[in-house]
Amino acid sequence: MYQRGFYRTMDKDQIFAEIKKEGFSPMYFSVPAGFEYPTHSHETRKLLVFLDGTMTVKVGDETFHCGPRDRILIPGNIHHSAIVGNNGCNFFWSEKI
Repeated sequence: MYQRGFYRTMDKDQIFAEIKKEGFSPMYFSVPAGFEYPTHSHETRKLLVFLDGTMTVKVGDETFHCGPRDRILIPGNIHHSAIVGNNGCNFFWSEKI
């Protein structure tokens, strides 16, 4: 589910291409510090890939402290929430095409 530094050797364009190769449709987000995503779920799985900044993501009963080049795959129909760190966060949010 969570993989620290998975894309550590890649730049933004390379990461985008890799996400697409996996069959996901990535969208870029830049979110300000302190922004909160309330608990919710999606019918399909989602892939988040963090480029800059940090985000604390809670998936079910587990909490992950995500930073640059980390990725987290959130299964469908699982409740999750997130809080953006002190410096904001730039990331790709993706769903399967």
